[in-house]
Amino acid sequence: GQLDPAEIATRKKRLAEKKKEQEDYEARARAFAIRDAREIWHAAEDHDTTPAQDYLAARHCGLDPWPPTLRYLPDHPYKKMIGQRMHVLHSGPCMIAAVTNAHGRIECVHRTWIDPVRPGQKAEIRDPEGNLLKSKMTRGSKKGGVIRLTRTTNSGVIVMGEGIETTASVAAVGILP
Repeated sequence: GQLDPAEIATRKKRLAEKKKEQEDYEARARAFAIRDAREIWHAAEDHDTTPAQDYLAARHCGLDPWPPTLRYLPDHPYKKMIGQRMHVLHSGPCMIAAVTNAHGRIECVHRTWIDPVRPGQKAEIRDPEGNLLKSKMTRGSKKGGVIRLTRTTNSGVIVMGEGIETTASVAAVGILP
């Protein structure tokens, strides 16, 4: 049979409450991730960026001048949730990039773990089963964000790319003013 109007209203109210709970949870998780990203960024503040500069130079996409949006951590953990537990699968040298929102505020960090022995190579990171994982990861809220690699100019030229290395290679060959 048909549901009575009161039961329909009760179900709609429960559904709306569950949706609100989920949205609240997602907002709290996003805020926590953004705080975490900013902590990572600040932790990288006073470290020498030479290893990150050497990594990009070995990939033929060195940046000069070095942008204030790129930093370096000599020993940064690579964490991944497996089952119900967070695991550290690797720890090592990592280039940290600030992902900023339209107002220039850091909302996310992009991390690239680099191999300290093989110039220009990313670290080889494996899960417990031995599967190779991506050596790049973000933390925070990247939606609508950008990583600015060059100073803003009034040249009318803007270059965008899918990754730091791809985009930096354009700057490295002198196309940008």
